[in-house]
Amino acid sequence: MSDAGQIAVDIVLLLPAPIVDAIIAVNRRLVARTGTREVVLDKKDTIPHITLAMGTVEASELAALGRRLDEIARRHLPLATTITGLVVVPTSTGATVSGFDVRKTDELQAIHESVMQLLLTFDAGKAAAPMIAGWEHELIDPFTTGYISAFSDESAYGNYSPHITLGYGDARKDLPEFSVPLPFLCTGAAICHLGNFCTCKEILSLHPEE
Repeated sequence: MSDAGQIAVDIVLLLPAPIVDAIIAVNRRLVARTGTREVVLDKKDTIPHITLAMGTVEASELAALGRRLDEIARRHLPLATTITGLVVVPTSTGATVSGFDVRKTDELQAIHESVMQLLLTFDAGKAAAPMIAGWEHELIDPFTTGYISAFSDESAYGNYSPHITLGYGDARKDLPEFSVPLPFLCTGAAICHLGNFCTCKEILSLHPEE
């Protein structure tokens, strides 16, 4: 957490356990085959997820953010959607990232827009390295802070493209568990502290709270 008390957060949809297990297995094979370790997924930190909104917030405002997120989660969850296929895209640095596209249903677009509008009311300014989890121990890639800072302008609303990141590299050889389309149901959301390469490094709170 930054000295100024500001952190970068990702508000996400959590995935059902069988899909989490299968995605982590794909990621482990991808990491082993390519040797890339920018995104190493597991169940505790760096969790698989679907991003709803990214931004920055004062740490002192997290509880208030969570209370209002509870209201949105209760209105919109559970939410059904579908993994539609694999996408492999180049990054601005020439690397390759793999992920699953997720069908952007009207319900998914609606919860994205509600969460994005909510997060903007807590906006703490452009993302900086000290807002990123683990910044004390590793060099934060400029992609990370740039993507977070530009999310509301470049990746939200009409530009929203829901997906599940699998990792760096081409995952087309690593997918025996998956037959698409694959429908699933999301029953929970979370506020996560963003880590390097826009990973969900720490779950800060779960929503809706019991």
